[in-house]
Amino acid sequence: MAELGATLRDARLRRNVSLAEAERDTRVRQVFLAALEQERFDLLPPRTYAQGLLWVYARYLGLDPNPLVEQLPPDQEDGRHQPPQSGGMGWMAAVFFVLLILAVAAIAGVCSAQRLLDR
Repeated sequence: MAELGATLRDARLRRNVSLAEAERDTRVRQVFLAALEQERFDLLPPRTYAQGLLWVYARYLGLDPNPLVEQLPPDQEDGRHQPPQSGGMGWMAAVFFVLLILAVAAIAGVCSAQRLLDR
């Protein structure tokens, strides 16, 4: 798989473009461009996004992106990019409930204070 990074790096060097210039021209962060060239796939976002980044970079370098995208490894099952499990919103509901109770208590307090002042 060392072909992917070498292909990208060689094409960039043939064009005499620095990573900073490539970042400016493609609007793909330099850290991702370097990760692609070094084949540090662990530094890339999930595969779907990495495919898009690679597509943009390859086109910028004048390469056919299709065979390069096929060289990207599948996402690893390490939990980095998995959606939250069900019930992950429970803490938000609890915070909302507490804020709702505080708001009702504040309104009740203001109403009671107003009634005392009206006497």
